[in-house]
Amino acid sequence: MASRMIHLAIAYKVAEQRDVGDFARFQIGTMLPDEYPKNISHLKYSFDDGRKKSYRLSFFRQRYGQKLAVDDLYKGYYLHLVEDMLYRNFVYGRHYWDPRPAGNIEKLHHDYNLLNGYIIQKYGIEKGLVLPADFEKEPLFEICPVSLQALRASFERDFLPDDGTPFFFTVQMAEEFIQLATQQCVQEYDALTEGTFLTDERQYAWDNYQ
Repeated sequence: MASRMIHLAIAYKVAEQRDVGDFARFQIGTMLPDEYPKNISHLKYSFDDGRKKSYRLSFFRQRYGQKLAVDDLYKGYYLHLVEDMLYRNFVYGRHYWDPRPAGNIEKLHHDYNLLNGYIIQKYGIEKGLVLPADFEKEPLFEICPVSLQALRASFERDFLPDDGTPFFFTVQMAEEFIQLATQQCVQEYDALTEGTFLTDERQYAWDNYQ
């Protein structure tokens, strides 16, 4: 799945092109799914006799449909799931990523750390976060009961410098994905505001081994 800073870069790009009413809530929503066990927070499920997996976007729309139309916290969360579906298609389908060899996942995460400084500077990502009050009372807390203070600490660690040479995921790949995902997320943001949607969860399903 895409890194936190890649998700935030897309959020900043969406906000450049659309009137995001509450960017602080949108930004937090964009980060939330990666702060909790991902099978739960990403609503992962299997189908086709277990051969395929995807994220249950339809469940999220049914459960939070009214919020999705008006609340940027929920839009940010939903778009995170869309971006991760696009990302899987991007790295597995377009760039033939294989996570199975020992150490490959850890090396990919290190690539993310190496890219953080570039993305922060390029997209003007600011270190301060405005945390929603009474998050525990949000309906979203039911599927993602995280500590926002812990989220802030994780976010601030992304500003620490790291050194090395990319193993797989390069600046060029990051830029390509950010542009691709921004285009779809802008359209999805519009659809959500209108009470509808664009992304088909099964169209972007992946093989169960991934």
